[in-house]
Amino acid sequence: MLPLLGDTFVVQSPDFQGYVVVDAMVGGRAVGGTRMTPGVTLDDVAGLANQMSLKLALAGLPIGGAKAGIRCALPEGERRDRALRDFGRWAAPLLRDGVYLGSDQGVTYRDRAILFEAAGFDESAISPRRPLPCSWGQLWEHLADITGHGVAEATSVAVSGEGRTVALQGFGIVGRGAAQELTQLGAIVVAVADRLGVVAAPGGLPLDLVLAATDAAGTIDRTALPDGLLLSGRPDAWLDVDADILVLAAGGGALHAGNADRVQASLVVEGANSPCTRDALRALAARGIPVLPGIVANCGSATVTALVLTDSLPGVDDAPDVASLTKYLFDRVGSQVRDTTREVIARANRSGVSWYEAAEDLARRRLPRASGPAPARSGPTRSAQTRSAQTRWQSQSQTERTSTMSSDTMPDLAHATVGKPSTRLSDPLPQAQDPGDFVDGLTNEVLTSAAANIGPFYERLIAGRIPLSGVQAWVKQWYVDSRMFPSVIGQIAANAGYFYDARQVMGANFAEELGEFNPLREHPVTVRQLARALGVSDEELEFTEPYPETLLYVEYRQHLVRDYHWLEGLAAGSFAIELTIPNRFRKIAAALSAQFGLDDEALEVFRIHAGDERLELDYGGDDKHAGEAQDLIRKYAVTAEMQHRVRLAMWRSIEARKVYQWGLFREICLKHDPLWSTIVAGSDAPAEQTV
Repeated sequence: MLPLLGDTFVVQSPDFQGYVVVDAMVGGRAVGGTRMTPGVTLDDVAGLANQMSLKLALAGLPIGGAKAGIRCALPEGERRDRALRDFGRWAAPLLRDGVYLGSDQGVTYRDRAILFEAAGFDESAISPRRPLPCSWGQLWEHLADITGHGVAEATSVAVSGEGRTVALQGFGIVGRGAAQELTQLGAIVVAVADRLGVVAAPGGLPLDLVLAATDAAGTIDRTALPDGLLLSGRPDAWLDVDADILVLAAGGGALHAGNADRVQASLVVEGANSPCTRDALRALAARGIPVLPGIVANCGSATVTALVLTDSLPGVDDAPDVASLTKYLFDRVGSQVRDTTREVIARANRSGVSWYEAAEDLARRRLPRASGPAPARSGPTRSAQTRSAQTRWQSQSQTERTSTMSSDTMPDLAHATVGKPSTRLSDPLPQAQDPGDFVDGLTNEVLTSAAANIGPFYERLIAGRIPLSGVQAWVKQWYVDSRMFPSVIGQIAANAGYFYDARQVMGANFAEELGEFNPLREHPVTVRQLARALGVSDEELEFTEPYPETLLYVEYRQHLVRDYHWLEGLAAGSFAIELTIPNRFRKIAAALSAQFGLDDEALEVFRIHAGDERLELDYGGDDKHAGEAQDLIRKYAVTAEMQHRVRLAMWRSIEARKVYQWGLFREICLKHDPLWSTIVAGSDAPAEQTV
């Protein structure tokens, strides 16, 4: 399993390639469908996850967008089911940690049930506060047409009046649902397209008969149709149909630069996910043909799922049974889609932009307002405290976070005299250095800095001069630090954007931090393993009160990797930290082994970071990570400005670590020195008692 981004995960197996992209976590949750086709790509999944975030923001629902993809060409059967189970087991940690993956193209409710069972995911727990009156699967049997309902309602607002002719590209669940409701609203369906071609009738199709001849996958049996209909076997014949409205209800990219000029309709409605490419949107705009975006019209299923996951359903008294709940959901989706369509069109008219631009702008404006507190969970989950810390930061605006950690409010980092840079941080570089010389200089600065290496606390720890109680206190603080470090690596990768080599490197690093996603090999778990060997209980560890300096260091490091350029984050969160770890960890491991008789299992965390070929998962230690960081800095820090910023970020990280070390030294060493109590007593005593 190789994560490419902090929110992107890829798994490879002989039968399939799987992807999950979490575009946004809002309130500790994200939702999206799982697509299973022979051609789905990571880029497809990423785009769909972003579209999901925008849909949910437009709907005003406090949940983020995600998407899963399974690239698989297996036919139905046991081997395909096994692929679904393998994907479910792989995705289990995401499902448990708030990423709900439902059904999408190629994934039936049966498939989803197989996936969930393999993941050990209980669907009955998705709406803990308001139990559903039936199973999740049974509810969706009543809501099969909910997305088509939304498409039809949006279309009725965009183009009013009866007698409008409609052509549908795609006659699956969404296309059929939209066709039926548009007919009820007075429209005339003149053509539908499936995988075999087009069925058309200029005066209007006998929709009931066409529906009766259509199978569950949306393929129309031509032999079961009445005489007199126009049949075409050309897969793109729907482009040439003369109709007022074209509803795109099949796959993505149906309209593109090569065919958009053939559209005959005066309105295009996106009833699928991203059926129009950006080139197609520009071509249609140039011809004066508006496009009603899918994030407005194609949101029925997403809205229902989000309502359930966020416990936003009406109470049992208001919707006591399946029928009343179904009616509520259809009404809710219909009113929401109508209101959003009106607002988007009004904004477009006021601003002189396309409907598409107006919808995306409105969605992005609503994104911050969608965030809220994490929902209550029915029982403890892994990394709960880590998520709590992340949620606290996510709940602040960018401005608040930046001001909170600005230099004006930071304490004086020089108060702990355990090392300082050889030159002032404010010294600008007059010109760019040779990248190789620049990295060599950075490396030398880190390796010769006391703050980045040993310091007074670690000197005493390595010398065996700290008693068991002090070592226990230290490992507790280290655990607070270690729980947050995977998010440091993930954030650097996420910020790297289209620097794919950086994403790959940091993604591999992230996987290693999480023990190749083996819960027993996650690095924080190996710290816990050490703590147990030292006599610290899991409860003591989980409820450790961090020293103020520990908290400052962890949060300031998060600030450096989150709010700066990814190269600055790399210098602060990886290079400056991991370069010095192997040497220090070898010494600490040897000291703890000698002082307390700890075995290799207890000391595994040190062996992992220092590199030990005897380990089952030996990645070469942090020497490898530091070398990879050096290579990336050498490759991309080539301007004077970027070299200066990278160097500043490195030293900010070192200075923050200096504060962390001072906190350890004060609490574990100084406070247990007899002289310390004399000094404290003297400073706090009344004047007449002062010595």
